[in-house]
Amino acid sequence: MHLGAHIPNLFFVESVRAFYRSYFGVLSDYTPLPDENGFGVPQGAGIGVRLNASALQRADLLREVSSGAGLAVGKRAMGDHWSVENIR
Repeated sequence: MHLGAHIPNLFFVESVRAFYRSYFGVLSDYTPLPDENGFGVPQGAGIGVRLNASALQRADLLREVSSGAGLAVGKRAMGDHWSVENIR
């Protein structure tokens, strides 16, 4: 929403309406509801959305945490992939 709010000629933003009243409220304190002008931009700190700590306690949560240096490997580790023709 924040990026779209800064693009003057943005025509539309794709969204999944089924999530407005389901997942968003379970996972965060923000529920995106459109009005006649579209969507509002969250006003809080950062991107304006706080995650619900209780969402991390759900029995059906599948949480994967990676370990290691977090560095790219292989062709993507070669820097700017747009500037190197053979790795695009």
